[in-house]
Amino acid sequence: MSQWQSYTFFILGALLFLLLMKLWFTKVNSNFTKELLAHFDVENGDVTKSVAFVLAHPDDESMFFTPLLELLRVTPEFAHQHIKLNLLSLSKGKCGDQRTFELEEVCHKYNISCSILDEVHSPDSPNFWDANKVSERVEAFVKDKKAAVLFTFDQYGASGHPNHISVHNAVINMKARYPDVTVMRLHTYGLVAKYTALLAILRAMFTGTSVIKFSPMEVMRNMKIHHSQWKPHLYVWSFFGSYSYCNTFHRL
Repeated sequence: MSQWQSYTFFILGALLFLLLMKLWFTKVNSNFTKELLAHFDVENGDVTKSVAFVLAHPDDESMFFTPLLELLRVTPEFAHQHIKLNLLSLSKGKCGDQRTFELEEVCHKYNISCSILDEVHSPDSPNFWDANKVSERVEAFVKDKKAAVLFTFDQYGASGHPNHISVHNAVINMKARYPDVTVMRLHTYGLVAKYTALLAILRAMFTGTSVIKFSPMEVMRNMKIHHSQWKPHLYVWSFFGSYSYCNTFHRL
């Protein structure tokens, strides 16, 4: 076999591999979308229920949930707003109204209606919040928005931030009172997997409730909308962080 033939076979093999990966990723996303849409009856005109996000700070949606947001953005039921998307941020940050405006701009990009709290018991801080008080706000939000599915953090808070963990605990309290709401908790990657996207992608390929969407550029664009929080190290986060490529969820 000549060198040219070897090179040709290598290129063809690489293209075939990429095609198979693309098909696999599409299947993973299709399964996720089907599971999500199963909670709604759009065909019969029932659009009263919604999908909700309950997060701690403006920019959480961009730092951690961009692959999911990008998938919803191209899913007709959400792109055409047949199913409403709602987001609750339990704090507004420390920059006055600036971070509120930034979150509203990102939410507008994804057709999300956002609600932002500014209360003394849930400030942006390195401390845990009172889960009982926060859960009251979560319950009111879920009831008002008629949430059927709720996305939030898991018990490790994606980054270990006490506010993120407090949000999880508040949602767990809410779930006890509203058992019909399906809670999807974002899987927290360990230190190695958090910055080794390949490991996270491989896990997502074999985990039932996952989204695989290569979104580093969108993470960076979204974080630049949150320009009050922009720092140079976010280039590294955007391109090497696993949350820029996939989201895996634990259903509750």
